[in-house]
This record gives sequence, C-alpha cells and structure tokens, in this order.
Amino acid sequence: MFSRLTKLFETNCHDTGNILEHADIWEVSPLRDSTGFFLALRQLLPAGCILCLEAPLHAQLRQFLASHPASCNMMVVAGTEWPKPAWYHVEASTENLERIEEVTRRDCAEPEICTHLIVYKDSQILLSWYDAWLDPMELSSCFAESEVRDFCGRLGTTYKRARR
Repeated sequence: MFSRLTKLFETNCHDTGNILEHADIWEVSPLRDSTGFFLALRQLLPAGCILCLEAPLHAQLRQFLASHPASCNMMVVAGTEWPKPAWYHVEASTENLERIEEVTRRDCAEPEICTHLIVYKDSQILLSWYDAWLDPMELSSCFAESEVRDFCGRLGTTYKRARR
C-alpha cells in the first residue's frame, strides 16, 4: 500500500537539472498566439538543438513527439512537480519544427502545446520558457541582438536585456 502511495507522488521532475546559466539574458515578452512560433524558432536556433516540451495535452502533438524522440536527453529542471509531467525531447530540425507548427496551427490552443518549453544544445540551455504563453521567454546571451531582434520581429513581440 505504502509503495503504491509513494509512486503516486513520485515525479520524473528534476530540481537539480540544467538551467539557463547566463546572468545576462534576453527576455522576450509573452506570446499569446503560437502561430509562426516554431517556424521562427527554426530560424533562430543553430543546428543540433533539442526542443523539450513539458506536458503537451494535444493528442496528435504528443503522438508526433513520442514517435520522434531525440537521441540524447539532457536533464532539465522541471517546471511542474506534481502531477508527474511528461517531458518530450525532440531534435529541433527543420522537418520536426515544421511538423510541430503544422499540428499546432490546425486545432491546438496554446495551453495544449506545453506548459514549459526548453531548448538546449549539448549541455547548454539556449531558451527557457517556464509557464509558456503566459510569462516572458528567456534566451541565452549567446544570441546576438540582431538574431533576437529578427526572432521577435517574426513573432510581433518585444525583447530587452535582463539580469537574473
């Protein structure tokens, strides 16, 4: 009985995983509309990045993510401790981002896409967006201002330099 109760409260969240480590970051104002987000992301990210989505609710999106797992998964700090969140790591390739854009554009409300979104390359977090669609997104300072400006221009949003 106790072991079943313990399993109920176990999480696959990590409170000791990797986080966006830069003191100076780019803060992107919240997006309320996901249209074009994954295509804009495709333009921003360098090759070899992994997109990590926590708790996608849309069945077709979950099915796509589950069928295209990344070959390596870095431990990231989860945004939700309970109930157990499902994290999906998928290569941020042009094909995958275009397919995610297609799936989410058709019949998917923003909260169904994910609760939290992380992008990493090797062991470095490049984008951290906890409470996606509600709170600002944080981009690593490794992105040049011109790259951030172009990204925000595609999305119709603003950005600023921030300190953590």
